Amino acid sequence: MNSTTKSAVTVYRSSKLVTVRDNALYQTQTSAANIGVVFVSGTGIGSMPSGITISGNRITTNAPNFGMRVEVTQDILILGNYVYGASYGIYLRTTIPLYPFYFALIQG
Repeated sequence: MNSTTKSAVTVYRSSKLVTVRDNALYQTQTSAANIGVVFVSGTGIGSMPSGITISGNRITTNAPNFGMRVEVTQDILILGNYVYGASYGIYLRTTIPLYPFYFALIQG
């Protein structure tokens, strides 16, 4: 349970081969919007997470947030997660035009 205005799980910058699997994640705060309960983000070329898997999680939020927010990441698998109460289930975005996602798979 996370009552702060921060993500419950953050995978940041040059993280490699990280798996977030089979968790019950609750974002209970209601004062901030657009937070990803699971947040994966890099900051630029040479500092982008890769080999990331998010699977089998039960994600709940009360505020207008994202279940998963993924930005500036090389490759990611998002598989079989359940998202409850979020305004948006999954948010994928690259901010570096010359380095888009190498691979992104989202499956039920």
